[in-house]
Amino acid sequence: MSEYFARLDGCATGWVVVYRDPATHVLGTRLIRRIEELFDGDAGPAAAGIDVPIGLPDRYTRGGRACDREARKLLGPKRGPSVFPCPARAVLAATSREEASRLNRDADGEPVGVTLQCFHILAKIREVDRAMTPELQRRMIEVHPELCFYELNGGRPVLERKKSRAGRKLRIALLERAWEQPLADTVERARRAGCARDDVVDAMAACWTAERVARGAAVRVPAHPDVDSRGLRMEIVR
Repeated sequence: MSEYFARLDGCATGWVVVYRDPATHVLGTRLIRRIEELFDGDAGPAAAGIDVPIGLPDRYTRGGRACDREARKLLGPKRGPSVFPCPARAVLAATSREEASRLNRDADGEPVGVTLQCFHILAKIREVDRAMTPELQRRMIEVHPELCFYELNGGRPVLERKKSRAGRKLRIALLERAWEQPLADTVERARRAGCARDDVVDAMAACWTAERVARGAAVRVPAHPDVDSRGLRMEIVR
């Protein structure tokens, strides 16, 4: 196991891994085809954050899992909607949004379908669920960027939009203060390489949270999470 920290982000050919080595302050990227590749052998990160649901309920509850609802409450009315409700496990079998919505409604009988945002990453949710085990969850944790910035901002949501210049500058400043290193040039280099600025900044926040997990300083939402039928904790870490 290596003392570096990572964030996984889904792409068309697999996953983009943004990683940080706290000893050297080096930030880098790599591409993997399968999640398992990140943890093959002893070379994997000490912890990795991923903005994909880990732990799926058998029955859908309006608003999603307890962690989804609590995260939304913490982020407030302006940032809370960025946390989409997690679907029921049965939805993983769907091949269309219509089928996904029907399976989600059948899982509880509530007239609630699946959001377009959720359906677009359904293949990634399916892959994560297939790869995850309770043991792996010690190192790969579910995060949400806005909840990471909530923690970086002293328990207050960052209200400025992340795609705006002001929102991006504020988020970078929070990370620079936490890591005690300049980051603006790193973000611009990543942009010139084809990465969206806000995606890079989100990835940095997830790496920061992964470091907190390894130090035992992270906060779990909720504090006492439910466990799904596969033994996976349904939580978001900040």
